[in-house]
Amino acid sequence: MYRSDLNHPKASLQKKLESLYSLNRHKKIDLSFRPPYLGLLEKLGNPHKNLPPVIHVAGTNGKGSTIAFMRSSLEHGGYKVHTYTSPHLIRFNERIVLVGAPIEDEALEALIDEALTLNDGHNLTFFEITTAIAFKAFSQNPADILLLEVGMGGRLDCTNVIENPLATIITAIGLDHQEHLGDTYAHIAAEKAGIMRPGVPCIIAPQTQEGIEGGVISTFENTATKIECPLIFCDEKRPLPGPLGLKGPHQKLNALTALTTLQTIERSFPLSPQAIEKGLQNTSWPARLQK
Repeated sequence: MYRSDLNHPKASLQKKLESLYSLNRHKKIDLSFRPPYLGLLEKLGNPHKNLPPVIHVAGTNGKGSTIAFMRSSLEHGGYKVHTYTSPHLIRFNERIVLVGAPIEDEALEALIDEALTLNDGHNLTFFEITTAIAFKAFSQNPADILLLEVGMGGRLDCTNVIENPLATIITAIGLDHQEHLGDTYAHIAAEKAGIMRPGVPCIIAPQTQEGIEGGVISTFENTATKIECPLIFCDEKRPLPGPLGLKGPHQKLNALTALTTLQTIERSFPLSPQAIEKGLQNTSWPARLQK
């Protein structure tokens, strides 16, 4: 993230975002559930324990697009959807979407003020405090489902305080954040697999040949076996309904992952074939291979 990402039309909100950005800025990233972060969640009333059903999404490539496909399909089916994604394109508000609309400036500013007051100067990172703010916003606004994107890795990411998600997803694995997650596909896959939960289905997106040869699939299978997590692998040969709203051949794999997930949770969130088709066709995720 860059300082230019903090530009905001509301001057007071930009100033507060810059104050969050400066938190712990020049220190080494500590991938763990640090006491200051857990303490802030507790002071905020543990909002992560008062959320609608959660689909937790980790992976290297395609997380945002997969969430966008799911969100569009669920909304076409009449469901109220929250999403948490990063980074944003134009304004920070895009990261926290409440029932289809980015969080309003006034609500965001009030939550920042509350979080900074309760934190009382403790050593938090930008992503820790913004994730706590997002959980608080989601807990205050009723919705049917929350689509939650991991920030980095999975096992020790601060979104991974969700104890019992409805489902988890791991998209395609690449060599990302190697200084923090490890320098092989298997090491990185193990970190991403940390969002798996016993008895909770985990949907595995189609993986690259390099990832498969690097041990991604076997790593997922070993982790799932240890904790008794059911794995669901996407069938790459499965046809998709109609043209997709997002362009590029890679988006077919993201749409397939979204479709497989929606059908996995269909008992809790039934969708008609028409809702899914319209959802996939009308998905919007700006600046992704866009004319």
